[in-house]
Amino acid sequence: MTSVATMRLGPGHGRRLASHLVSMLALGALLGVGLASVLGGCCVDVENRLNRCATSLARVQGKVSSTEGKTSSMVALVAHLRQQLQRHKTQEAFLARRLEALGQKVGEAATMSAKAKAELLAKLVATRLRLSQMEAARQKNLARLSKLRALLRRFAALIKSGRIKVRLRDGRMVVVLSSQVLFAPGQARLKAQGRKAIAEIVAVLKAVRGRRFQVAGHTDDRPMRWGRYRSNWALSTARAVAVVRLMVKLGMPGSRLSAAGYGQFSPVRPNTKADDRAQNRRIEIVLQPRLDELPDLKSLFDK
Repeated sequence: MTSVATMRLGPGHGRRLASHLVSMLALGALLGVGLASVLGGCCVDVENRLNRCATSLARVQGKVSSTEGKTSSMVALVAHLRQQLQRHKTQEAFLARRLEALGQKVGEAATMSAKAKAELLAKLVATRLRLSQMEAARQKNLARLSKLRALLRRFAALIKSGRIKVRLRDGRMVVVLSSQVLFAPGQARLKAQGRKAIAEIVAVLKAVRGRRFQVAGHTDDRPMRWGRYRSNWALSTARAVAVVRLMVKLGMPGSRLSAAGYGQFSPVRPNTKADDRAQNRRIEIVLQPRLDELPDLKSLFDK
């Protein structure tokens, strides 16, 4: 026969035990609610911070992409001028070594004849002069590079908007405008948006002192079959003249401007596709070099 042990509680003990159980259950519920609130608040805060970081990252990526597009037209110009500077530095180093060698020879020429000494000294003087000229040319190139960079910065808004392109061709900076923006097909009368673009360019070019500009008209190779102009040469020349006249009207001195028509004979793309032909139909404003930037050709005319 199995016996069962039982515990008998008095009325006071039962009430106290029930009170303790109620207190413990309330405390557990309170802790559960508090923990859920803390964890929920942390998750919301972390999510908000994550969203703000993602937004900032997208904004920075956008700025980087914009900057890369805006500066692509400057790369060729800067690279070309840096090559020129490097070439001058190489020549300068060669002349410096030659000067040092000639100086050593002069010091060792105590027993040389007067005629030989004079010849050596003349070579030394000529080398020093050439070295000085090379340094002066290098400084001019540095100054030219600085001015062209400043000019590109002033064109930045027009480049970014896509209304113009800046290219380096044959060592000269060229501002390129699409004929589609400036003129109707087969016409040489500037459209309203074309006049606005020219005005914005003139506002920049007027600040460039001591420079001449050539306005060059270009077409594709399709023959002229209708309209006022019977050849691409005639059309390209008339368009260049129209741009020059507007630039003068806007305040550019006529003495700093010239107009030229190249027709279809100076394409930048093969005339095989519609997009390529559209690129060939253009107006170029070319920054002309000064005489002091050209090679010294005086020796060709010496007799």
